Amino acid sequence: MRAAPTRLAPSTVASLGRSHCGSQAYHLDAAGAAGWRRRRRLTGVSMTTTHTVAPAVSALPFSLSTARRTYYWPYPENLVPEGATTSPFQSSPVPSVRERIIREYALGPLFGSRTPCCVLGFAGTARDVAACKRDVRRWVARALGKSEADVELGALVQAKEMLLHRSGTDESPRLGDGPGSRPDAEQRRVTRYARLPVQARTLLEVYLPGEEHGEVDAAADADATILAHGYFLQEQLHRHMTTTASSGSDPTGRRDSEDCQPEEPARKMQSHCQGCSEPNDEADVKSSVAALHDVCGVIYCEVPVLDESDFAFDQLCGKEVDDETTERVTDRWTRRAMQQQPQL
Repeated sequence: MRAAPTRLAPSTVASLGRSHCGSQAYHLDAAGAAGWRRRRRLTGVSMTTTHTVAPAVSALPFSLSTARRTYYWPYPENLVPEGATTSPFQSSPVPSVRERIIREYALGPLFGSRTPCCVLGFAGTARDVAACKRDVRRWVARALGKSEADVELGALVQAKEMLLHRSGTDESPRLGDGPGSRPDAEQRRVTRYARLPVQARTLLEVYLPGEEHGEVDAAADADATILAHGYFLQEQLHRHMTTTASSGSDPTGRRDSEDCQPEEPARKMQSHCQGCSEPNDEADVKSSVAALHDVCGVIYCEVPVLDESDFAFDQLCGKEVDDETTERVTDRWTRRAMQQQPQL
């Protein structure tokens, strides 16, 4: 369909002429635009083309605005916990003093760091595991040949349900062949393509306070001794689970029959151990591990990787750290520890 020619009003032509002479873009004043629309309605002409009036664009140069990058620092600016009293040294606004604060804390010893013996995993929720937490401590102590006072359990950690599994976080559900999950975990990941599904959804850390403050002076040797107990418990649990699965019974140790109570195997094991006149360490370990798996529902045992990085810093506040600076800071922390000993 051809577009019929349209005549413009003289005022509109004058307006277009003035705008064309003034700039590169065409502008229509209010009166001209209204007259153009009124004239088109009167003539009854239907146009198939679209008239677009472009706004005036300034040719002035402009700068690119970028968002300011921010970082999250989980500690307060004065490196003092909330609610604690701050000293003038810790809360000083002087940059040089703040550098000294960071240097003292970065090159000093790690306060409050603990290495767990192992991390036990359960298929149930944290609410279900809380009921048998005391039994877990008793059976772990018997399996490791220690008293209950020498075994300490951490807080129950409920893993999050993830649509796309992400490993490496504290709240990630543990896979059946994840790092440190079983004795042959690394070899299995190399030789097999398919990964085992999620096995543990509730985690519980096991600590050995007696080994942390024992006769071993070196921290690395103490951590290795602690992890050795974890490897022993992991091997015994994996062996029991493999034997249970090969025998054809329920691998999770849970029976569906309502008449069978979970306390019955524990009572039988206690009566059997009390009836034995001669101590049998191997039988005691097997019975304790079986109680952990069958009664308490422990189906996962993870041994953490020993961190040998020692948190060494090459630079602090843009300045290189030499051996003399590290030695001076270590000597100061040693003197502080010696001064605190009589007060304890």
